[in-house]
Amino acid sequence: MRGQQKVESVKAFRAAPEVARELEGIGRKCEARTGSILFRRGQVSKGLYVVLSGRAVLSSGEDPTRIVRVADKGCLLGLPATVSGRPYSLTAEIVTHTKLSFISTKRFRRLLVDKPALGFKILEMLASEVSVLRKLTVYKV
Repeated sequence: MRGQQKVESVKAFRAAPEVARELEGIGRKCEARTGSILFRRGQVSKGLYVVLSGRAVLSSGEDPTRIVRVADKGCLLGLPATVSGRPYSLTAEIVTHTKLSFISTKRFRRLLVDKPALGFKILEMLASEVSVLRKLTVYKV
């Protein structure tokens, strides 16, 4: 993918190891081949993925060569959409053979009810992402 090297350091949501383990434990293991699309921008969210190995990229979907985030082991794909119940805001494409754990929205929400401390860790991840995006965004007044 063109332009990928410029954004190597811009990682997707990387879960704390204990969060990744909990999510992996309730998920359904699956594999995706290079070039596979896990979900597309605008698609109704069905849940989130934990990357167990391999690599995926997140793009706006309008220009697949413009990569927004790079996801590898421990990263979560589809977290904002799964939490909010809104459609996916990015497209997730597999760039190397990848092993994943898929957690449906229903299972994810049940986990948050059963383990509220885990929910706070996920909330911290989302807050961190908002903070990063605020630093990157420039507004004209």
